[in-house]
Amino acid sequence: MSGRALRLDDRSFRLLIVGTGLCWSVAFPVIALFYQLELYGDGAMFSYAVAVRDVWAFHWHNISGRTTVFLLTLWPAEALVRITNSPSAGIIAYGLLFYISPLIGLAVTYAADRSPGHIIFVYACGSTALLCPLILGFPTEMWLAHAMFWPTLALSHYAKTTRTGALLVFTAWILLAFTHEGALVLLLAIAATLAPRGVWSATFVRAAISLMIVAILAAAAKIILPPDDYYAGAFLRAALHFFDLEIFRVEVVQVLLAAIIAYGAILMLLSIIISPYMARKNKKALALRAPFCFAASDRRREEKSGSLGYARDDKPQDTNGGVAAESLAEDAGGVGARGAPGWEEAGCQRGYGHDHECRAEG
Repeated sequence: MSGRALRLDDRSFRLLIVGTGLCWSVAFPVIALFYQLELYGDGAMFSYAVAVRDVWAFHWHNISGRTTVFLLTLWPAEALVRITNSPSAGIIAYGLLFYISPLIGLAVTYAADRSPGHIIFVYACGSTALLCPLILGFPTEMWLAHAMFWPTLALSHYAKTTRTGALLVFTAWILLAFTHEGALVLLLAIAATLAPRGVWSATFVRAAISLMIVAILAAAAKIILPPDDYYAGAFLRAALHFFDLEIFRVEVVQVLLAAIIAYGAILMLLSIIISPYMARKNKKALALRAPFCFAASDRRREEKSGSLGYARDDKPQDTNGGVAAESLAEDAGGVGARGAPGWEEAGCQRGYGHDHECRAEG
């Protein structure tokens, strides 16, 4: 496969990933509002708290470590209820703000991403398309954590090393940290991606300072705003059994695990079968193309030596002229007409965009 075909395949694959991620992020709020998913599960309790205009006292004071979700989704919805005196409008606003967060996250990621080919944005779209549909409808705060992870990653890598850039990064880290207690793991992952830049680089030092401040603030929030007695015990039990091996006794988990193992086995089997076939195919294609490349190279050199027998002033060149010397240099493998040693052979053999010429002249 030529380099041009590979580039086209890569571009098509990127467009597929980006298109799928954007389509899903647009579909999330539409599906959620149509089926009233903001009323599902814990969302019913949150919606009721919005309707009575007392979200913080009703429940959110028990989960102060998730204040970002309250500030970005529930508090504006509660304010809308106070302004319009319409509980239904506030509930719809809560659902819209919650489920449109992946789309907003992708937009901010694209604006902040300065990587070659917007690679972070492409991965964000792929992650949105693969992960978010699996939890659509469940009002988990990790939904917002996922939406904020990618712009935080892009800002951490590519925000300018100025005071404004440091403030943007710190704000992003604070918002991500207070979406969910598990977001601290995401922040550690972002810091790990910055480590290859150097532990004394401005980006890594900025991230390390932000991480220390965030950890202090998270601990202080738990101390200053402790949960009620009932929820304190429940949170402790949940934390101790977060990685409980008993989960593998659940039938759904067993099915998912079996499917992952089966897909992995199929992938390994296909790679074993297809890899030798593709290697033989590429070797055969190269062997068939080589004679035409060399023939085209010889033919071009002969035509060049014949057609360039006259200089620009239409005076014949003698055998000691520049053209004859140039032709001899090319025959000897020296510098050719394009200023590079043996450029025709190198171009034909290495596929530097001359494949169509080689085949046409061959």
